[in-house]
Amino acid sequence: MNLHQIKIFVAIVEQGSFSAAADAIALTQSTVSQHMASLEDEVGVPLFDRQ
Repeated sequence: MNLHQIKIFVAIVEQGSFSAAADAIALTQSTVSQHMASLEDEVGVPLFDRQ
């Protein structure tokens, strides 16, 4: 876990979606998803309810 992943996590929560967070922090949606998959692997639980 690193600060960059936490910032991405916060952006997702604040923006309400992965794609909106990606736009807000100037990353691709794919990059945001990869970082969150890595973070979820590290903590061992899903962090979002994906619909």
